[in-house]
Amino acid sequence: MKYNILVYPNVNHVREINEDSTINSGEKLIFSAIISNSDRHDIRESETGEYTDEYIFQTYGDRMKLLYSSFIRSYYAQELSKIITPYSTQERETWYIQTKECEMYMLDDTYATPFIDALAIARGITKEELVTKIGENEAAFKTASAAILGQQQKKLDEIKNITTVAEFVAFKLID
Repeated sequence: MKYNILVYPNVNHVREINEDSTINSGEKLIFSAIISNSDRHDIRESETGEYTDEYIFQTYGDRMKLLYSSFIRSYYAQELSKIITPYSTQERETWYIQTKECEMYMLDDTYATPFIDALAIARGITKEELVTKIGENEAAFKTASAAILGQQQKKLDEIKNITTVAEFVAFKLID
């Protein structure tokens, strides 16, 4: 495949690229980025293009990888935030204390747990019930966040291994 590059000077936005980003000439937009001094570069597939895959990848590959990686990190940060959204900041700030006291109590049931004790009394449940809940919640959070972070890392690894423009075009940012 050959490519054309169109440069638009002093543009403040990047074109949105989707599966149907075709231009009137029939060229398909595959990458759009602000490169320098607010100049937008659009890279388009073209049967009659003057640039090769190798040239495009050498010139824009690192920037494409950086932009794709940034999008992936942003997307998975949003996915992680969905896990913690139901909890207030104040509650989340106590997770470390709850987890530490829970772990120590499970190792030694004589370990002092002032935070858990106060929570259990306020909730009207036993310390053992609360320790069980904390342990279950911690395990569920670790499992869910590990799955999301694992998916993110897989995508970042895939981006790192891209070596051609065609691979960028075929790459699915989100499965």
